[in-house]
Amino acid sequence: MKHEHVMKIDGKEVSLSANETISILEAAHSVGIEIPKLCSCKELGVKGNCRVCMVEVKGKGLSAACSTQVAENMIVETNSPLVIQHRKNIIELILANHNRNCQACEGNKFCQLQKIADDLNIVQEDFEEVFPEIEKKRFKSVLIINRNRCIKCGRCKAFCQQKNEARAIGILGRGWKEMYDIDNMLPTSACTACGKCAEVCPVGCLNIDRHLERIWEYLDSEIAMKTVIFADTNIMKLQENICRVFECSMDRVQAFLHRVGFQKVLFEEIEEGEDISMALFPKSTSRFVLIGNDVRWKHLVEEEINLVGVLTLEDLHILLEQSMYEI
Repeated sequence: MKHEHVMKIDGKEVSLSANETISILEAAHSVGIEIPKLCSCKELGVKGNCRVCMVEVKGKGLSAACSTQVAENMIVETNSPLVIQHRKNIIELILANHNRNCQACEGNKFCQLQKIADDLNIVQEDFEEVFPEIEKKRFKSVLIINRNRCIKCGRCKAFCQQKNEARAIGILGRGWKEMYDIDNMLPTSACTACGKCAEVCPVGCLNIDRHLERIWEYLDSEIAMKTVIFADTNIMKLQENICRVFECSMDRVQAFLHRVGFQKVLFEEIEEGEDISMALFPKSTSRFVLIGNDVRWKHLVEEEINLVGVLTLEDLHILLEQSMYEI
C-alpha cells in the first residue's frame, strides 16, 4: 500500500494511507505513545470535555488530540513544556472540585485521574478545594454513586444514552454545581442495572456494589448451612472462565470456598431465557450466595429474602484477596 501522508509525533514518523482520517490521539497510539485523557474512550469516541489530551501542534499551538485530525507534515509534541503546564493546570482544577481522600476511595489504584496526577507529580494543587459534601447513594443494589468523586467527564451519561439507550442518567445544575442526575431519571428509565456506566467511569464516582460486606457478615453468622450456588446458562463455560481467571482447577476454587465458611457449594444450569428467580429461588429454603457472570442479578437481593448477595468473578477475586486463604 502506498503511503502518501507522513507526520511526526514526538519525533516518531506516522505514515498514513491516502484518504485515511484519524485523530492525533489515534495516531499517537499507533506508534506506542499514550496521551492522557479522561473523557474520550474507545466505546464512546470523541467527547472533548476534559481538555487533558491537549498537545502542541507546530504552527497552531495547543489542540485537543481526541478531536484534531492529523494532516500531512504535521509535527506534534505531546510533552512539551507548554503542554505539561497546561495539563497540570487542568488536573489541578479538576482536583480542586474532587475529594482527594484516595485511600478511602473504591477507585484507589485504578483511578485514571490519580494516575495522571501522579505522572505529573502533583502533590498539592494551587487552587482552593470547593467540592460539596454529598451523601453516597445506592441504586438497585447494583450501583453506588459518590458524587464527591465525579469529574463531569460525561462518559456514564453518554454510554447510557448512546449505547444502551436506557436514558437513566441526566444533568442537574450548571457550572461547577452541575451534577449527573440518577435519582429522578432512573425510576422511569429502561435501566437494566447492567453496570456499564460504572465500567466506563474513570474515577471512583460510580461503582458496582460488590455485596462483599453483607457476604462476610453472612459467613460470620451462626447460620447452620451456608450455601453458595454457581449459576449460568452454560455451567461448563462458567467453570472454564473461573479456572482461567484464577489459574487453577475448579476443585481448588471449591476448597477455597469451603475454607472461608461455605458448607455447601452447588452448581445450577439455567435454560436460555429462563427467569433466574423461577429457576433458583423456589428451590432454596435457606439463605445463600450466588456466583455468576451477570452483574444484573445483583438487584435481586432487593426482591428475594433468601439471597444474601451476588458475586461476579471480579468480586470473587476480591473476596479471595480479603481472606487469609489462598487458592
